[in-house]
Formats: sequence, structure tokens, C-alpha cells
Amino acid sequence: MTAKGHILLAITPLIAINPDLYNNPYLIGASALGAVLPDIDEPHSYIGKRLYLISDLLHYIGIKHRTITHSLYFPAIFFILGILFNNIYLLAIGYGALLHLIGDSLTITGVPLFYPNKTYFNLLPEPLRFKTNGSVEYLIILILIVIDFYILRDHLHIPDDLFYKIFYLINSFFEFLKTPLSM
Repeated sequence: MTAKGHILLAITPLIAINPDLYNNPYLIGASALGAVLPDIDEPHSYIGKRLYLISDLLHYIGIKHRTITHSLYFPAIFFILGILFNNIYLLAIGYGALLHLIGDSLTITGVPLFYPNKTYFNLLPEPLRFKTNGSVEYLIILILIVIDFYILRDHLHIPDDLFYKIFYLINSFFEFLKTPLSM
């Protein structure tokens, strides 16, 4: 998944559980950081470009993309530290990292949950897996955005009629996609 997909995949369940978390930008930010942090092992990733010294160091010492940072050990480190130090932000980073693994397990490649065991895990059967940065991922991103707006419409003061107009437009677009092209 792309950084946008990972961030939305981490934030949407948080605000679905408690829309008031929208008012805690630090918690949302920590979750978003956790959602992109496993890609620190890829120098050309969103986080790799921003923390390039760390990313380049990992690359230099031989840590390849979708290895240790894409295993269950990576979010577990943040969960353990969060519990030891009673720090909700470390827990939020661990949560975001875990959702990153779930997102990548939906893709064609999957993730090595028990690295160094190189067996890659996928949540979906092969025909349903999607390509990173492909049209299916962008459809998932669109759906997550609509869900976020729906949950937060009261917090963002979006009038119901405007929300339903937006929903109608999106629905019309998908109906259009289903109609066959005629010559």
C-alpha cells in the first residue's frame, strides 16, 4: 500500500471507535507515524525520504524492504515500550505499525509476519489481492475517505444534505462504471 492508504487504514478505525479522538492530533499523528514507519526500510518510501539518514543506514546494513520491519516483531516493540512506560503514543505507533502489516497483507506480495521465516502471509485469497498503487488501492482509499467524512460530519460541521449529495455523486460514478460502453 501507499502511505496514503496506510495512514487512512490506521486512522479510520480510531475515529470509528471514538470520533472525539479527532480532537487529539498527537494521538492521530502517532498512529499515522506508526502506519508509515515500517516502510523506513525503503529509501524511496514516504517515510524513507523524510528520515533518509535512518533509511539509508538500514539499507546500508542490509535490511531489505518487507523484512524485519514488516514482521510482528516491529509493532510488538512499540506495544511493549508503550506498556512499560505507560505511554499511549508509543501504543498508537505500535497500533499504526500493526495496521500497516494488515494493509500490506492485502497486497499481492504480502508480509513476512514471522521474519526471518520468509513465508509471506496474505489475508486475501490470491484473486482478491491487489497491486500497490493500483486502482483497487485507490478505490479502498476513496471508501476510507467517505467513511471518515461520514463519521466526522458532525465534528467537521458538514451539513447532511451536502454529505448525501457527495455520496450520491460517488454512487452515480460507480453506477456509470458498471454500464457497458457502446460504440
